[in-house]
Amino acid sequence: MNGLYITNISLLGYWEAVFSGFRFSGRKILDCLQVIHTDIVKVWNFCDPNEVMALLLNKDFRENILELVDLIECDRQNDVTVGGLARMLAALKQWRDQNWTRGPREYRKFMAYIVDLTHIMDILFTLTDRESNQEVSLSTVRVAINAYRHSSKMRDVHTKICAFTNTSSIISASDLTSAIDALVNERYDTDASLKSTIEKEKTSAGGRRARNIGAGIRPSSGTPARRVTP
Repeated sequence: MNGLYITNISLLGYWEAVFSGFRFSGRKILDCLQVIHTDIVKVWNFCDPNEVMALLLNKDFRENILELVDLIECDRQNDVTVGGLARMLAALKQWRDQNWTRGPREYRKFMAYIVDLTHIMDILFTLTDRESNQEVSLSTVRVAINAYRHSSKMRDVHTKICAFTNTSSIISASDLTSAIDALVNERYDTDASLKSTIEKEKTSAGGRRARNIGAGIRPSSGTPARRVTP
């Protein structure tokens, strides 16, 4: 059983409650996303969870995910001038500060946040499993984010989300849940190029660590991912 499977099992029924609107009614969108972020991150089974959680629950990491969400094509402006970008950033901040409401834009961005974060967590889990002996660190987090950000996988995810949320202004919570489940279960390694990038990084990181140990350089206290047996 891997971390991705744990995510799906642990949150079974959770997304319907979120998208039905009851849990987040009257709350600001940024606060809602923080709750979702925490719930997703905490179900992944990393060793030394206190250290890892401090890194993955901080504001900088959440901002990184929000930046990915802002890349979703159907919400981007075609105006790439300085003024256009400034307006886009202002609109994003305004959206974050609004209260949660049910609608295509909110569904689209919440879906993108959930799926993008889950795929990045899956990549990070792979990079730091016991086979690689690589630690969860700021460096590995950056590798995971950058690899996903520049992948066709992310573009495919965003395209599918846009297509799904553009079909109707009224979407049921169960349909949203099914769509998220399908996107999450299409793991990052269905993108051959992204899979190759992660495997190369995992191999090179393991080699660097072995060379350091051979040279008498002691590794810092590790936080490798721990896979769970069924």
